[in-house]
Parts: sequence; C-alpha cells; structure tokens
Amino acid sequence: MDDYKNKPGSALASLIPDWAVQFKGGCKCRDMQVKMDRFGTALCKDPKKYEMIVNHLVNQSDRLIPVLRGIPKSLRERGARKLLDKAISMSE
Repeated sequence: MDDYKNKPGSALASLIPDWAVQFKGGCKCRDMQVKMDRFGTALCKDPKKYEMIVNHLVNQSDRLIPVLRGIPKSLRERGARKLLDKAISMSE
C-alpha cells in the first residue's frame, strides 16, 4: 500500500476495474487522478473536495458497461463514496 501513500487518485484508479468501463476516451479520469494526487489525502477528505470527486465519479456513469449504467443514481453515488473512502484509506 506504500505505492499509494498520499496518492488517493492513484489508489482510486487501482480500485476501478478495466472491465467496468466501456468508453474511456474523453472522461477526464486521468486528469482527476492527477488532481487528487496533487490534493493529497488530507485535502480529498475536505467535504467540498470529497463531494466534487464523488460527483465526478457519478457523472462518468455513461462510460460504464450497460449493466452498470442501469443502476439507480443513488446506488451509484453510494458506490462512488465507498470507492473514495477506500482510496483515502489506502493513501493514509
């Protein structure tokens, strides 16, 4: 886990399986990963940054494989929060 020390964006990227994403182009996910790594773990915990990251993840739902796109938004949001919490934990 030292690979992700204070790199929550890299930790988050490692948690999203390639098979779950159908369309990778134009999603700005790599940009978000770099931004989160620059923020560091502490700033990603900040409520405003945290919500911005969750919103980014939820708004990328159109890039997922069809079966995942059909999940209600409230569940996708809950999943995004769990992924982000795990990434933050991995980066601590």
